[in-house]
Amino acid sequence: MKNRFGNGLNLNYLVYFAVALVTFFAVNIPTGILNFAFRSAISPLSQDTLFPLTYSLAIFSFLVSLYWERNAGIMAVLYAMGIPFLWVIFFEILWQNSFIFFGTFTDNITSEIILFSWFFLGTISYPMWKTDKYSITSFLVFSAGWVLWLIFGYPQMPSSLGYFFNVSLKVGAFFTIMVLAMPRKWKTQPGSEIIET
Repeated sequence: MKNRFGNGLNLNYLVYFAVALVTFFAVNIPTGILNFAFRSAISPLSQDTLFPLTYSLAIFSFLVSLYWERNAGIMAVLYAMGIPFLWVIFFEILWQNSFIFFGTFTDNITSEIILFSWFFLGTISYPMWKTDKYSITSFLVFSAGWVLWLIFGYPQMPSSLGYFFNVSLKVGAFFTIMVLAMPRKWKTQPGSEIIET
């Protein structure tokens, strides 16, 4: 079935997907991050109070993205698979690296490589992205929220402000990426394909 991404499978995209997937597993299996993520998924409360929120939104974002791209056939699964990785790592990259402003930056190159591997896998969703006034506005609002967190001294859990900023900006990252990926209005013109307006 023809869709706005063209007919059937795209070889260039599949190569990109394969490289992103191999990079992801090559980085995350030796570092134990996948084991940690799996343990967190089956017993989230034992790891962190925000894990249930993260996993719930991740599953929801995949299912909604899959629905949005249902006309793309098997490719819809690949596109939608990247969305949870993209919004989660969008938050995590900022969260981890913002500590540098407060002299508590304890990351190393391994942590940065892990972050990159998640981001790389998240970018397999790029056929869904739309850069327009909605996605730009969403990004600016999210950025303003993050700046506010830094202005308040970047408080972390278990403080009340720490919970507030962690939760609100994690949800903000989710909405920012979902707005980037969500379909816009569509219309059909006589004698033409479905086009984006």
